[in-house]
Amino acid sequence: MKIIFLTTFVVGWAVVLGLPTTQITSGNLTAPSGHDIIYGKCTNTTDADLVFHDYLHLTRIPFFTRSGKSHWHGDQIIYCIKALNQKSQQTGGSANITEGGVGHTFVTIQMESYVSHGIEFYIYVWAE
Repeated sequence: MKIIFLTTFVVGWAVVLGLPTTQITSGNLTAPSGHDIIYGKCTNTTDADLVFHDYLHLTRIPFFTRSGKSHWHGDQIIYCIKALNQKSQQTGGSANITEGGVGHTFVTIQMESYVSHGIEFYIYVWAE
C-alpha cells in the first residue's frame, strides 16, 4: 500500500511541476527531444520554395497546458517541414504532425506545452 501511494505521489508531482513525459504517438511524427520537428529533405531549401511561415506564442497558465495548431494547404508537394521551439528543454513543449506532411499538399501541426508553461514555435513549410 505504501509503495503504490509513493509512486502515485511522485508521478502526480511530475505532472504538476510540468516535467517532460515520454509519449509514443502512433502515426504522428514526434521530435525525439519533444521540442523541434525537422522532417524531409531540409538541407537544400530555398527562399523561393518557402510556402508557409507561422509563429505561435501562447503564454503560460498555472496548472494548465496550452495547445495550438498550425495548418497549411496548397497545390505544391511539401518536401520539408520545420517546427522550431523557442523555449528551453525544461519549459518547452512538443510538436506533432497530425495530418498530411512531406509528400502531401497539406500539413497540420499540433503543439502542446508542458503543464504551467507556454508555447512558442516558428513553423516553416517548403514545397515545390
